[in-house]
Amino acid sequence: MSSLPFAPRCLCLDIETAFDDQLAIHKLAAWRADTSAGFSLAGQQIAAAVDRLDALSEGAAFVLGHNIVRHDLPALARVYPQLKLNQLPAVDTLELSPLAFPANPYHSLVKDYKLVRDARNDPLKDAQLALKLWQDQYAAFAALNAASPDEIACHHFFLARESRGGVGSFFARLRAAMPPKAGEVHAAVCRLAAGKVCPQHLAACRTFPAPDLDMI
Repeated sequence: MSSLPFAPRCLCLDIETAFDDQLAIHKLAAWRADTSAGFSLAGQQIAAAVDRLDALSEGAAFVLGHNIVRHDLPALARVYPQLKLNQLPAVDTLELSPLAFPANPYHSLVKDYKLVRDARNDPLKDAQLALKLWQDQYAAFAALNAASPDEIACHHFFLARESRGGVGSFFARLRAAMPPKAGEVHAAVCRLAAGKVCPQHLAACRTFPAPDLDMI
């Protein structure tokens, strides 16, 4: 990864909303990691730029951002339901951070659930910082996959069921495999927990709900 530019085919996104009304979108920035094309808009510019945002979304495989699954994308879907990006899978770096950095949940680019930046109120920089954070997360998960494939398999199984589908595809590519079966995950959990938990209680947990493969 260090010898090649990290430029996945994704649309990096960030919006800013009013403190007391998350549907009042004050700023929006979108940036393509693979082409470096992007823009930052504010106020009335946003409503007039739906076609421009759709054009930037063309060819993107997924949307990437920090806290986009619970904040940015729901707001955009309600205010601008016609946007093409609403149909794309999503990867949220906020959700992946505690898994990628369990010993240091506040990663160097994250503080108090926000991205660390050198300027205030700049959504374009936040969109670009989300890519840098995801690059660090990708490297951390790749290292974990080499050191503990059982742990990565468990992450894949449970996260493949999330509603926007992007995280499931991310782990499928990282592992070069579809989500493991429930029985495979149970065996992996047993191996990971060996000597750490009561074997009788572990044996009693025999099944896990299967993920929805349509979301991958």
